[in-house]
Order: sequence, then C-alpha cells, then structure tokens
Amino acid sequence: MPEIQTIDLRKQIPIKGEVEFLRAETSAQVRTPFVLVRYALNGAEQKEGLRLDLDKRAFLDHFEDSSLEATVATEALTIAKIVGGVLHRGNPNGEERLTSDKENLTS
Repeated sequence: MPEIQTIDLRKQIPIKGEVEFLRAETSAQVRTPFVLVRYALNGAEQKEGLRLDLDKRAFLDHFEDSSLEATVATEALTIAKIVGGVLHRGNPNGEERLTSDKENLTS
C-alpha cells in the first residue's frame, strides 16, 4: 500500500495568473485534516508545498507578495472541497481512495 495518496488538481482548478495547483498529497494510511498542496509558479514546480487545513479550509503557509497571497488564498475552499470529496466519498477524480464505502459502514 502506498504511503502517500495523491489527488490531481490540474484538471480541476484553472491556472490563476502565475500559480498552477498541481496535486494534493496526504497520508494513505492515517486520516488527517491536513494535506500538502504542490504548486507551480510561472510553470516551475516549487520545492516546498503549501499546507492546507481541511477543517478550516485555509492554507497555513503564506506569501509576502499580497497579490500572490490573495490568488492562493481564494482557492483554499475549492481545493478543500475537492480533497474532501475524494477522501470521504470516494470521488473518482482522485487516484485512489483511503477506504471503501463498505469499510466506512463497518468501522
């Protein structure tokens, strides 16, 4: 079983100016309210990702550039909804699911 579950964001969130959201990564073995969002600036994937709190639907990391900060912050809710759909309802947009619906009913 993979340790990291990856959720592709490229087809679901359009590029906003210089920012492109690539994918969200989370533990495939432990449920957590946090994901790491990988992104690119001007087409170059950044080494560090942005931590997203799914409960608060807000990024924990911020940018000094206020324009960039506003662009990224406006997508937190959308990304949280996409990731939540994949993790909790088995939405087919994700590469894999943490648990099946049957497992959720028996847990």
